[in-house]
Formats: sequence, structure tokens, C-alpha cells
Amino acid sequence: MYNKKFFVGLALFAGLFFAGCGKDKKDDLPKTGSVDNVDVSTIMNTPYSQLSPEQQKVKLENESVDFLNQFTAAQKSPAIEAIQYLSDLLDIKSPDVPDPIKEVNDVKEIFDMTNVTGVFTWDKNKWTESKSSSELKFVFPAKKGASSNNASLSVKFANSGTTFTETWTDEKYEGGKWVEYERESVIYLPKSATATLTIDKKEAAKIESGAEYKDKKEVPVSSAFKMTTSDGYEYWAKVEKGAESKVSMKMSFNKKSMLEGMAKTNAKIDEIADLLLEDDYSDNDIYKRLGKADAYLKLMDDLMIAYAVTDLEKYVRTSNEIWDWYIEKDDNLYYDYYYSNRDKYWEELGKLEKEYTEKEVKLFNDYMKASLVSTKDNTKIADLVMKAEPSEYDDWYYQEYYSAVYLKFGDGTQTEAEAYFGSGFNKLEKEWEDLLDGFNR
Repeated sequence: MYNKKFFVGLALFAGLFFAGCGKDKKDDLPKTGSVDNVDVSTIMNTPYSQLSPEQQKVKLENESVDFLNQFTAAQKSPAIEAIQYLSDLLDIKSPDVPDPIKEVNDVKEIFDMTNVTGVFTWDKNKWTESKSSSELKFVFPAKKGASSNNASLSVKFANSGTTFTETWTDEKYEGGKWVEYERESVIYLPKSATATLTIDKKEAAKIESGAEYKDKKEVPVSSAFKMTTSDGYEYWAKVEKGAESKVSMKMSFNKKSMLEGMAKTNAKIDEIADLLLEDDYSDNDIYKRLGKADAYLKLMDDLMIAYAVTDLEKYVRTSNEIWDWYIEKDDNLYYDYYYSNRDKYWEELGKLEKEYTEKEVKLFNDYMKASLVSTKDNTKIADLVMKAEPSEYDDWYYQEYYSAVYLKFGDGTQTEAEAYFGSGFNKLEKEWEDLLDGFNR
């Protein structure tokens, strides 16, 4: 057996963003901007700042609080708040959309559909449907506590002509009981979707998405998404497919960047996607198609987090080997000691957890390089490294361990990131928690 967690993540990454190959038809995609095509290796080799760790801390706090203040303000944008609340309502109760979609639990899932029409209106704790032959529309309160359904999201689709057949399990009442049976549905893949969000009968936002397909395959060769609000916010994300595949994104307010980033890889993602979709592959089939990857995330106009995987094949192969080793050891401990010598079992399990975490930490430090950089000063604030640390939240029976992130400064000192940011950063931590509560929906 092997650790499938990486492969599952890669499958989602490939299927949603990178899969396929061929010439992109840009005219069918939303018009997006661009982000810097950063040379991550150069960024990571910038010289260390001469500021002390404490001086860096003040700088980081000021920069980060400015960023969080901007994001906190964005949460209060009526359009963004309405989209968030619509996602909440869809999560509470999915509308009864036609087969084979069946359920929509998040706003982003709306844009995966095509050939679906109807008007769905929120009524206390459920959606009611009325017929429409031309559009898909959701009528709902613009925010929690609103006294009426004063917002609507109206979506129109164009299908790509590409279809695939999905087999799924349904239930029917037969012979006095419910029985499961398999059904087949033909799914029409979307080419583009345009949506208008209105609040109090005024346009609040425009949302566009697009995808291109090749050779009747169900995964797009390119895709893009863009949302523009009437109060100045814009968010977009897009894929560029080629020998070096890229995903880029940007969020801005009144054309000033708040957050932007890009991830790149030269792995043969389209071939990996085909293998994973068929679910008929060996580990080596995946390994030999891996190359290297890097990414960056830039906050406002200064702070940048950059990381690179120098050898994806060795990283993934070693990760799976570590997982295989752990599972075998864990099984052996259980069979050798769990029933015959319970105290010995917990003692050895604690040792195993420590050794496993140390192996994972070494893997990260050997093959994952990460740095925190000030682009304004063209200096490196710190490198990010990992250490195995005993957890404060012990199991009742054995000591657990976790991979702690440390900041390694230019003077060689290392400080655990949680402790570094925790001291004097209570306000920042609270704002981050509020931010995640709002935007992770």
C-alpha cells in the first residue's frame, strides 16, 4: 500500500486546473489581467536583511495588519458578503436542480453546470422552484438577518458541445423497500457562464467563467474565472497550459493589488490526469512524469512567500516510502503488543510517532525550499524550515509530535513561527481567524 494523499491532491489539481493539452481559444475566456512571472529561484537567493529579528517583527506586523485591514474591508463589500451568504444558504440546503447535477452546495459549483434553468427562491430554510426556459436564477437575502430576498444571481450558460457519460447510484422504491440501482447520465460541459448579481435591484457584481476542451475530453485545456464588483473589487484566476503549466490569480481594490500569486510546474500534468482518471497506474507511472514546481504569493506590494520543490519525483517517492514504512511499523506494533503488553505498545508508538515526524521534517527540509521576502527592500526576511516538536496536546497514552515551522534569519537564529508571531500579534491572529471564517466559506 502507499500514501494516496499526494496523488489525490494532484488529481484534483490536474483535473481542475492543468489537465489536457492543445491550443487555447482565448476568445472564449474572460479577459483577465496578469501577474509577475517571478523567477522563484532568484527571489529565494536574495540576500538576507540586515535588520534584527525583532526589527523584522515590527515590519512584518505593520505590513500584515495593513493587508488584513484591506481584506476585512473586502468582507464588508455588499457583493462579496452576498456571495458568501449565498454559499452558506446552498450549504444549508441544496436546491433540487435537475439530474444529473442533483446538488449544489457552493456558489462555485453553479459555474460547473450547463443546460440547467429555473428560478430558485429562498424560503426560510429551503429553496422553492419556479420554471424558466432561459436562465438559472437564485433569489435570496443579501446578508444574514435581511428581512427580504433583496438579492439575485442570474446565470446564463453556453455549452461546449463536449459531453461525457457519468454512471451514478440512485434509489427507487420497489417491492416494498428502497433499492439502489445504477443510472447513466449525459453531462454537457460548460463553455462559458456569465452571471449578474443584483442587490436592491441594482447591479452589484459581474461574474464570468470559461473553459475550452479538446478531443472530446471532459477536462478543460484552459479555464478562467473573473468577478468584478461595483464597489471596486476584482478577483480573477486563470490557467495557461504548455510545457510549463501555470495557474495565476489576483485580487485587487480600485486596481491596487491586494493579493496575487502563481504556481508553475513542468510535470506532465495532462498525462498524470489521464492516468488518475482511469485509476489504472503504478507509482512509477506517476513518478517518471514529475519534474519540479514552484509558487509565490504576494501580499499587497511588498511581502512575498516563495517556495519550490526542487525534485518532485524524489519528494513524492520518498514521501510514499515513509508512509509505507510507518504503516508497516504501526501494524506490527499493534499485533505484537496491543493485547499482550499495552504499556509497551504505547511506549513504542510514541517512539514511532517521533521517528515518523522526524522523517517527514527531513523530507521537507531536503526538497522543499521556502522563503519570506521583502520585494521593496529586495531582501530576504527569513527562510522557512521545519523541526519535529512534541505536541502540547498529548494523547492520554503516548507523546505525539508535529512538524513545527521555524523562521531562520540571516544571523542564523531560528524562532518557531507560531511563537514569533504569537508574541505581540494577538490582534493579527484574531483578524486572521475572522478572515478565514469569512473567506473560507
